[in-house]
Amino acid sequence: VDRSYVFLFSADGRRVSNTHEWCSAGIDPGIGNVQDVSVDAYPWVMPKFARGEVVHIPDVSRLPPEAAGERREMQAQGIKSLINLPLVCGGRTLGFVGFDSVRARKTWPDDHVKLLKVVGEIIAGAIERARATAALTRQVQMEKMVADVSTRFINVGAGQLDREIDRTLEKIGTFTDVSRSYLFQLSGDRRHMSNTHEWCSSGFAPHIHQLQGLPVEEFAYSMDRMRRGEAFQVLRVDDLPAEAQREKLEFRSAGIQSLINVPIMAKGDMIGFLGFEAVHTRIAWSDDDIRLLRMIGEILANALASRSAEAQLEASLREKEVLLREIHHRVKNNLQVIHSLLYLQSDAIRDRVSPLALNAFRQSQGRIKSMATIHDRLYRDNDLATAHGSAKMHANV
Repeated sequence: VDRSYVFLFSADGRRVSNTHEWCSAGIDPGIGNVQDVSVDAYPWVMPKFARGEVVHIPDVSRLPPEAAGERREMQAQGIKSLINLPLVCGGRTLGFVGFDSVRARKTWPDDHVKLLKVVGEIIAGAIERARATAALTRQVQMEKMVADVSTRFINVGAGQLDREIDRTLEKIGTFTDVSRSYLFQLSGDRRHMSNTHEWCSSGFAPHIHQLQGLPVEEFAYSMDRMRRGEAFQVLRVDDLPAEAQREKLEFRSAGIQSLINVPIMAKGDMIGFLGFEAVHTRIAWSDDDIRLLRMIGEILANALASRSAEAQLEASLREKEVLLREIHHRVKNNLQVIHSLLYLQSDAIRDRVSPLALNAFRQSQGRIKSMATIHDRLYRDNDLATAHGSAKMHANV
């Protein structure tokens, strides 16, 4: 033959691409012309592959009227005859292997067709094994990455949390070979969302400053799904339905080819989402990928919740410190008033009581003065919330 090739279907079976090709001398390659094409472009031949049928065309010019689109495509490439055999493994059609005759018409005898079927089975098995090995390797690497991220977040302080989130986005983005990775967080009333963290691959401009305070209701198609805990995956932006028009416009303006958004849930409530987008290529995320990304989301949810709780605790301590200062201030003032009254009273009774009674009166006056002094020093302390009682008492004594 003059040309042989392999076509493989996308993960969802809706697109097809020419992945491998060989051409004899003098035959122009066609691999660059058929990449990521909709299967709907070949309505006659694609259902045959889905049924596992061999497509044997001895004379392209004699294709039936319902194959008019395929006939034009083949004739444009100068094909006179061809045979295509589906690549089936485990009951699933992965694609097809094809052989074209350009210089002359050709009919493949039955024994040749049987041999080519065996070749197809061998190729399909090899492709499936390669995919399974790659998927397993990828899963192991992602699991190690999730374990590493989890370890790093165990003892991270509130002051280092933002930096650790940025580092995590970079780690995942680099591993998955995406153009951007990011974190969005929802406002307290869940009506707006803002891009709080972002990582961009080399050559890609950040968008974080343009994505602040976005109304959630404008992105109802994607947000409704994520509120239910579902991952929002887009293999091809142009395939989004009409009700996702707002998302489609946003993604197109950013040049996005495919993306995935994974919700971050806290006690059943969506507080944000992780996003990963590809600009130059299309990426299909497996169920295992999504499961591990959910685990990353849970780690971030716990870290964000801890920081929020810590901030609330600090605010509560500040309120208590203000209250303590007010109490100390009032007690100090009252003690000073009592001390002044006792001083005045001691002058008034100096000559009318016994020395023993006067001494007792003055001792009480001294104790009141000491208590006022202690309260005054506590009031002037800069950190009432952490003041150590015994140490303060020893210092005042």
